[in-house]
This record gives sequence, C-alpha cells and structure tokens, in this order.
Amino acid sequence: MPETGGADGALDRVNTNSRPSELRITDMRVAEIVGAPFTSALLKIYTNQGIVGLGEVRDGASATYALMLKSRLLGENPCDIDRLFRRIKQFGGHGRQGGGVSAVEIALWDLAGKAYGVPIYQMLGGKFRDHVRVYCDTDAEKPSGTETGKRLKARMDRGFTFLKMDLGLMQIAHI
Repeated sequence: MPETGGADGALDRVNTNSRPSELRITDMRVAEIVGAPFTSALLKIYTNQGIVGLGEVRDGASATYALMLKSRLLGENPCDIDRLFRRIKQFGGHGRQGGGVSAVEIALWDLAGKAYGVPIYQMLGGKFRDHVRVYCDTDAEKPSGTETGKRLKARMDRGFTFLKMDLGLMQIAHI
C-alpha cells in the first residue's frame, strides 16, 4: 500500500480500495464446509465494495439462525460492530441460536479488519502471547472408557498435550 503520511501512520494501514465509512452490507449467504471431520456452515457477509466477511456458525448450530438476522443488517455499515452486535445479541444465547449471532459477529470483525487493513487481533487490543496451546477434542462417538482412552493416547502420540474429553451419560451410567 502506498504511504499516505497520516498521523502516526494510521492511514498507512487503511485499504485504499475501501472507503470504510461508505461500506454497506448488501447480502448474507451460507456455504457448507464438507470434508472435515464434521460439516460446518460458513457465513459470508457481502458489501457494496466487494469486501466479503467470513464467520463460522459454531457448535453445529443451524445457519438458519444466522440468516434470520439478515433483515436487521442489510444496508448497515459492517464497521459499526458494537452497535450491530447490540441489535442482534438478543437473538443469541447459550443454545444453538448463539451460533448464528457468533457467526455474524466474526464476519463483521473480518470485514472491518479487511476494510481498515488491520489484523483483527490488533483491533481487539493487540498481541497477547507468542504461542497458543491448542487442544484436541475426543470423538462424538464414545463406546467405552477404554476406547476413549485409546483415542486420547493416539492424540498424545500426535503431539497434543492438551486434551478435551466429553463424558456422556452412557459412559458413566454403570458407576
């Protein structure tokens, strides 16, 4: 990007192909991600300037919840994240509906970052650590404690040191 000599270089990071104050949401669509260990929905928010924001519909929630928010977002500036989130958060919660609201918020942050040419982590306060320890979840199918143990061991053999186990009622029913 060409240097504009703005105060403290702030304008140097702005995407010169974008005019953030003139951005408007024009459409929302969903694409299904297939081929991973599970199917997931990816929300796409389109703008009048050709910038597309992406957000994953979390926890296997139905993309329908995200798309129901479309009428509340069309024509709005996606960089006005706080105001838009306050408008839609009432439709979320702890259940599956939260996955739709979460996808919209992630896509809005993605759009704002692209419009301003700034990584989202900087918009959210900056770098906090150099490394992130990731965890590996267990499979949804847990036939027995012994089988779960074998699956966890296989993950450890692959280098994971942080493991999540989802104990279901069937695994502890005999206790």
